[in-house]
Amino acid sequence: CPMDQIPDHKVDPARQWIEDHFIFIVPVDEEEPDLECVLEKAATAVTRHEARMVVIDPWNELDHQRRRDASLTEYTGRAIKEFKRLARRLDVHVLVAAHPTKPSTTGGDYRPTLYSSSDSAHWANKSDGGIVVYKTSAESNSVEVSIVKSRYHDQIGKPGTVRLVYSPM
Repeated sequence: CPMDQIPDHKVDPARQWIEDHFIFIVPVDEEEPDLECVLEKAATAVTRHEARMVVIDPWNELDHQRRRDASLTEYTGRAIKEFKRLARRLDVHVLVAAHPTKPSTTGGDYRPTLYSSSDSAHWANKSDGGIVVYKTSAESNSVEVSIVKSRYHDQIGKPGTVRLVYSPM
């Protein structure tokens, strides 16, 4: 359902709710946000606006500046440590959307895992939790949302899968 077909009396309250509950940090055109920039802006949002959750989306849009002797896997591991440190220090939840690499064109049933995530297996190995969202087919209105990793079951729940179906208005 295109946005222009939704009546204003339904859109306006949703826009207001988003404005009241979200802070969007968007880089200016000349800015190439790197890990340090994102950590600094996230810390500012938490302290200034009392944010309780930080979402970095998408991970692959960051400028991944790393030492010449550091591999992308080492850099990603360091970034995950920095995100965890930020979360502990400021008592905030940090979620990173690390999109999977493109599936091979050889066919078959491609189902992404945390190991499919962009840049490193550390998304599977070092994260405290992992969610995979998979659209079952291009024609389908359904997706599978799988909690594939949960380090703290008593606090954030156990792994499992649910199918969601989009229903246009």
